[in-house]
Amino acid sequence: MKKNRKMTVDSRHNLKDALSRTKRVLSTVIKCHGVLVTSTTEDEIYKQICRIIVADGKYRLSWIGIPKDDDDKNVVPAAYEGVGKEYIDSLTIHWKADEYGMGPTDIAIRTKKTQINNNINNEKSYEPWHERAIEHGYRSSISIPCTIENRVLCTLNIYSEEPNTFDKQEVDLLEELAKDIAYGVENIKTIDEKITLQNELKTTLTQLVEAIALTAEKRDPYTGGHQKRVAKLATAIADDLSWSDDRIEGLYLSGLIHDIGKIYVPAEILNRPGMLTDAEFSIIKTHPQIGYEIVSNVRCHYPIKEIILQHHERIDGSGYPHGLSHNQIIPEAKVLAVADVTEAILSHRPYRPALGVNAAIEELKRGRESIYDPAAVDICTRLMNGGGFQWE
Repeated sequence: MKKNRKMTVDSRHNLKDALSRTKRVLSTVIKCHGVLVTSTTEDEIYKQICRIIVADGKYRLSWIGIPKDDDDKNVVPAAYEGVGKEYIDSLTIHWKADEYGMGPTDIAIRTKKTQINNNINNEKSYEPWHERAIEHGYRSSISIPCTIENRVLCTLNIYSEEPNTFDKQEVDLLEELAKDIAYGVENIKTIDEKITLQNELKTTLTQLVEAIALTAEKRDPYTGGHQKRVAKLATAIADDLSWSDDRIEGLYLSGLIHDIGKIYVPAEILNRPGMLTDAEFSIIKTHPQIGYEIVSNVRCHYPIKEIILQHHERIDGSGYPHGLSHNQIIPEAKVLAVADVTEAILSHRPYRPALGVNAAIEELKRGRESIYDPAAVDICTRLMNGGGFQWE
């Protein structure tokens, strides 16, 4: 008997809700990283991070606390944003190990570990602040230490009006953001080490993008590593085109998350071994637009959002989502399109085995000038046909 693949109404709703929540968190994290790259003062980082975190209404309050290494070991709020700012104004927080230093922020500083309170009503650590927290509509919270070289520079504290808000995937992304905040703050604090730390922050950006890409690919085991392989092939093509290092880096980062919009596509469609229906393929075709929306407000001098949006557009206008053609498509998207189709043909898919190098070259030649950029096709063909390119 064939396994029933139909999803219940509740499971569809839960999946949609989980994917929507993840999409919002991804978008928030990426926007915050834009602040870390462009901010020039520590104060600006704290204020902008708190503002972005509560901007879409998912979280009720966000604040960042600075632990002082004085006799009282006070925790001073550096910035806060959201509903109930007076709640923070009324708190006296220190990270001594006494009866008043047992709150989540205090413990996060002492232990250097994230403190999650998914139901404030039942959390013993909230007893001194329980009544005020409930009055301000807080039902769950998370306190994350922002550490660098085993030092806690600050804590990121977020409150939600709903219990059980912070699942594992959300916590992982927020902890990655906390690491980036620490690097960003240290970068501004340590002027003499600015160049080194900027390089570290750039590395962290790549690691963050790779982590986000992995988050999406874990839902689709058949295409695991696809985005990274596409990014590597695309940068090899761009290098042969004599693009600048900066431009190639932007292409590489875009390649790492070019399919991030697929996080909004149900896994049973991504992993379907048979042919997709027209309706299912229509859902697949939304992923460039969804990916664009996730990164649309990121401040970055790379055209990442345009590359993500256009990587399925074709020179003759037959692509999607907007049917762009010729010079309406940016060069980076044209290069990524060639790398994308090449990697797809060379890799196993649930509905077919890998087709091999000859099939990839035949497809590139078939679409040269009509749907694929001819210069990118010629370089990719050479790289695949004994040109010395290797995925790893």
